[in-house]
Amino acid sequence: MIASRLLEADILYQTGALRTASGCLAALARETSLPDARLASLSRLTEIACDLGELADARQHVAEMEHIERASADLTIPDRVELNYARARSAVSVRDGMMLQRGAREALRFANQSPRSERAWSLAIRINAYLAVDRYHRRDLAARWQLTSDLLDPA
Repeated sequence: MIASRLLEADILYQTGALRTASGCLAALARETSLPDARLASLSRLTEIACDLGELADARQHVAEMEHIERASADLTIPDRVELNYARARSAVSVRDGMMLQRGAREALRFANQSPRSERAWSLAIRINAYLAVDRYHRRDLAARWQLTSDLLDPA
């Protein structure tokens, strides 16, 4: 049930129905007590808020995710992937290159720890794409080679 609601929200997001997707995700985050479902919902809500330029909402979603992290001593790698993505996506919106770079490294580390996780690899690729664009805008083109070496030899 939760997976189908997340998939529904993802499809709505991909078709440009951001407000509708946001409503679905907000309802799921309110209704569930499962940390993994709440983190997944809040991560996607953060992305939508960033896309809409609603940075205060994005910060609020990340803060709620961090509260869940502090309350749950045993977050799984997929849960940490969602939190890392939300932080990195927020970093893109506020142009925090250092936080984005840390998020990209963490994303690759998590993806390498979960080689069969499509979500972990997808988010790692997205975060690194955001990092590449950020470096391009900062004219830090030499750093792009570091991205490739991180993918080939994660340390």
